[in-house]
Amino acid sequence: MKLTKKFIVTFLTLTLALGYATCVPKDIRAAPQVPKSTTYYLSTKPYVTGITINGWYKLKKSAIKSSNKKIIEINDVTRTEGKGGKSTSIMFSIKKPGSSTISFKIDKKKYQTKIYAKKYKNPAKFISITGVKVGDETNLASLLNKTSSFDKLKLDKTVKDPRIKVTAKKGWKISSLNYQTLANNPNEESGNRYYKSPVSKAEMPIFNKAKELKKDAGGYFVEVYLVNTKDGAHLSLGYYIDVGTHS
Repeated sequence: MKLTKKFIVTFLTLTLALGYATCVPKDIRAAPQVPKSTTYYLSTKPYVTGITINGWYKLKKSAIKSSNKKIIEINDVTRTEGKGGKSTSIMFSIKKPGSSTISFKIDKKKYQTKIYAKKYKNPAKFISITGVKVGDETNLASLLNKTSSFDKLKLDKTVKDPRIKVTAKKGWKISSLNYQTLANNPNEESGNRYYKSPVSKAEMPIFNKAKELKKDAGGYFVEVYLVNTKDGAHLSLGYYIDVGTHS
């Protein structure tokens, strides 16, 4: 009798397990992760950006609505796949400061993201790049008071241990520093420094191939990422630098 009961229990357990396996959908994906709100500082006009959603979804541009088209215009829907998995992005242009709500549906469920667009402000108090000056001025931060990138800089002479140093303004912190060669630079290199907890001051060595700076090495792009401590908005600042010896 004990053997019979044991057999019955085992049989039922296997039956339930097999039944459950046949009922589970083959394509199980996580629920869409859509931000409730996002803030941007308009470093360019128009400012082109997007909302990224985990997973691939069939979204049509015509079905995505902006509550204020004078502020936000929907551009396109893109789908990509990378190390982080599959994602769907709703791309849009922000025309001027203000706010608008982007709304759409995924699997018949409605989603909304409130977009706050603010006028650009320079988040950096101090930025220096070894060997780069504007006249006699070594603090390059003021070059970004009206725009988030500047492209008329040169490294006037070969220097040892070139570095970038940054101090953020009050209300902002630095999340990362990056540099990379541009297409016209044959000496390809790049570097970055990330901060899990953003900092007020940051420093990083750049242009590591110092021996090759004696001849024209082409262009570099140096970039600083900052985050607003109040609204969580991210902003990047960049300098295009012609690295070489110049008269």
